[in-house]
Amino acid sequence: MPIETFECTAQGSGVLGDTKVQITGSPWTFVLDEPEAEGGKNQNANPMQFFVASLVGCENELAAVVASELKIKIEKIEWDVAVDLNLDGFEGEDLKLEQPYTGARIDGKVFTDGTPEQVASLAASLHSRCPIRRLLVNSGVVVQSNIVKA
Repeated sequence: MPIETFECTAQGSGVLGDTKVQITGSPWTFVLDEPEAEGGKNQNANPMQFFVASLVGCENELAAVVASELKIKIEKIEWDVAVDLNLDGFEGEDLKLEQPYTGARIDGKVFTDGTPEQVASLAASLHSRCPIRRLLVNSGVVVQSNIVKA
């Protein structure tokens, strides 16, 4: 079983009014922030936006891998992705909240030379192989998905 480890180092202020966290420790860096209403400066995406972006990025990258396996070409995929978060745990209202996510939706329109059946096969592979989707599903989140040929 091959294992790949993903690592980063980070530095954050931990001070309301400046909630930015700079992620480093690799060839690239990026910064997370929060909206002003939540103590940040709204200068970068927040952690949940990065989480949703990670989900769609994983689905998209895996779609390219599976398309190659199916011997179809994808011109592009138009994604609409959303993850619902119950803020009670984050805000300290319910410290026993075991599952902060209440649902997720992943919709994709695949522009491809493949048949609708091949796109259905591609979608089934995404359902079972994307580790970020599996993280959600394995923790009890219902992930609704509609990935179709455009």
